[in-house]
Order: sequence, then structure tokens, then C-alpha cells
Amino acid sequence: MKLLIFIAAALLILADSHYDVINEPLSTGRWLPLFLFVLIGIGGAARQRSHIRNPRLFDVGIIAWLTFAFATASYSVSPFLTLQRTSTLLLMYVAVFWVIWSYAEKRGDQNVVDALLSAGLTFLVASWVLMPIFEGMRQPDGRFRGLMENPNSVGLLTALLLPLALFRSLSRRGLLDHLLLALMLLSLALSGNRSGMIAGFVGAMFVLWRARSRMRWVVGAAIIVIAMSFYTDPFLPESWYDNSYVRPESIATGSGRVEVWPIAMEIVEERPLMGFGFGTEELLLESHGFDASSFLEHRGAYFHNSYLGLVAQTGYIGATAFFLPLFVFGVWQFWKSRQETQLTLTPALQGTLLCGLILCTAESWVYSMGNPFAFPFWVSVMLLMRRPHLERKRLPSRPLGFPSFSLRRPMINVPTSPLRLSRSKDGVQTS
Repeated sequence: MKLLIFIAAALLILADSHYDVINEPLSTGRWLPLFLFVLIGIGGAARQRSHIRNPRLFDVGIIAWLTFAFATASYSVSPFLTLQRTSTLLLMYVAVFWVIWSYAEKRGDQNVVDALLSAGLTFLVASWVLMPIFEGMRQPDGRFRGLMENPNSVGLLTALLLPLALFRSLSRRGLLDHLLLALMLLSLALSGNRSGMIAGFVGAMFVLWRARSRMRWVVGAAIIVIAMSFYTDPFLPESWYDNSYVRPESIATGSGRVEVWPIAMEIVEERPLMGFGFGTEELLLESHGFDASSFLEHRGAYFHNSYLGLVAQTGYIGATAFFLPLFVFGVWQFWKSRQETQLTLTPALQGTLLCGLILCTAESWVYSMGNPFAFPFWVSVMLLMRRPHLERKRLPSRPLGFPSFSLRRPMINVPTSPLRLSRSKDGVQTS
């Protein structure tokens, strides 16, 4: 199962490759591991009921939202696309929240995290090793993209995995773990993905803050690696600030995002409550008369904002039902674990959740199961949802934080020396 998790994450990464010889066969092949997860779950349930967890309250909410997403096909601008995209969402839900959950129950959460990190790090190592051999690992402007479609993909993937890699480096303290963490930081910096840098920094700082006094030098090392990448990159003849990584000229416009977001709001206003159908975001600009020539900087068919994108697809009703539980769950998790003094996997998973919610402001990805980012994000959310369950298994019979009560009479300390009784006129006295 651990190998299958690795293969699923790796195929989703490779399906985003800019090399046609890689991404074309994987446009369909990337779904094979998810189907295998479902078949494994069905087989396990048929053989032994104990292999499958009991339904929980959040399952009701997820199934209700999936039912609503399927229902949007009745008025969608592309009913077939809506049914197709919702089916992949259902596939991911069964694979992650049932099958991988059951595997984590038996083998431990760390095994699942190790599989995700192994897939991401294998991609990064392969990209750097193959850079001298194959062209295209960097864009013409020098930004690192490795085997992926563009540098932003590298930035998003690395940012999501960074809190998990940092936790492993802090907990294991092995040289290889430190080197792999440094490789992730370097790749994130050289990708030039500003939203990924911001989200990765926030997620990593959250883990370090929860780590208290553990390895504070990691912060300094990260700053040095990022600064050195700007100063020493041979592909950048410009100054450390005015280059293709920082791109100061496009900060105010968000690389064209500020252009498309007002248009997205106008599209939303046409169907504010129910939207245009789940999975149809890429069709909305063109169907409203906008193409590449309509914008100065914006590129692509998406809104580059998961919140706006989902509102356009499912209306305020569907988007609120999707994102509000995530925010409430995140706040509850942060508040619940605020007084923990030991560094566990929980802060790393919280950092990934925080990082993902930040990345939703700059890219449309969290509801699209075919990209390389949704799988590690939702697996991390699933593992975080398991944490209260694990804590309850470790608790004693009475809840922590409440005083214990007993119906037995309190015991009286009896002196060890024998009591000598003597009679007096007032009664019996002891001495």
C-alpha cells in the first residue's frame, strides 16, 4: 500500500510534465492507482469488515457536497464535464478518506507521509540530475521547472510538502533529511513562484514555532539558501532583486491575476447562488467572450484563485459548504493543540493545511483531483482529521482536564507508632 501511495503521487506529478512523451500516456494512466485503491477497499470490505473504518459525521457532509456537485450537471454549461470531474472527486474521496485512512490505521501516519515525501523528492532529485542532459528544465528566463509544466507547479508542490519535510528533518535529525530539505528550499526559491514562497514560509514557520527550541538554525539556513540562490545563479545577470524570480514589475498586478479577478466577479454575479456547474471553470472565460488577446498579462483559462473559481462553478452555496468546514476545522485544530509542548506530526499537517489555504488565493487547484497538488493536500487533511481519533485511543478512562471524583470515603492516615490509651476525668485521651 505504501508503494501504491508513492506511485499515485508520482504519476500525478509526471502527468504535469512539459515533455509530451511523459504526460500524454499519463493523462489517463494517472487515475489507475486511484482505481486500485478503490478495488483494494472493496476487496478488504468483502473479506473482513474490520478493515474499513466506521462512517463519521464529516462523511455525511462530504457525501452531501458530492451529491450537490453531481446535481449541478442539471444546469451546467457542460453536463458531461461536470459529471466527469465530480466522479474524479468521488474517486479521490474513497481512495483517501477510506482506503488510505484504513492503511494509516494499521501502519501509522508516518508511513503515509514518507510515501508522499518520497514521491516529491524523487521528482526533485531526478529533475536536478537530468538538468545537464535534457533541455527545458529551466524556462528561458532561468526559472526552475524541472520535469513539470511550469515553475509555478514546482513552487506549489514544494510549498505543500515543505512543512512535512521540515518535521521529518526536525524529528529524525539525519544528514540525508537535512540535505533533502535544503534541496526543497532551493527548488522553491529557484522556481520563482512567489505565492509558493509565501505559503511555504508561513507553513514552515508555523512548524518551527511549534517546535519551540528545536533546531532554530533551520530558519537561518533557509534564509541563507534563498539569498544565495538570488546572488549566485549564473542565469541571472541582473541584480538580486530585479530578476525573473522576484519580478518586481508584476507584483502589483499579481502576474495578471488582478486583471482576471474583476471579470470573474462579473461572471459570478450572473449566477451567484448556484454557479455554472462544477468542473467548468476553464470554459467560463471563453464562453463570455474572453481570450488571450483580452488581457495584458493573464495567461490560461482559469481564474488563478480557488475561492473565486469554486464560487463561479457552484455558487456561494457550494463554495461556502466546501471551504467553511476547512477553515473551521483548521481553527479548531490550532486552538486544540495550542498548549502542546512536544513536536509531533500534528503541527506539520496543520502547516500543510495552512499552506494550502494560502495557495488557494493564487491558483485554482484544490478541487481539481488531476493535478499534482490535490492528492498530497487531501491526504494531509485526512491524516489531520485522524489525530483526534488517535488521541482518544491514548486517553485514560476519564477525560483529561476534569477532576476525578470517587464515592469512597477518604482514607485517614494512621500513625505508625502504637497509641497508648489513658483514662482521665474528661474521657479517653491518647498519647
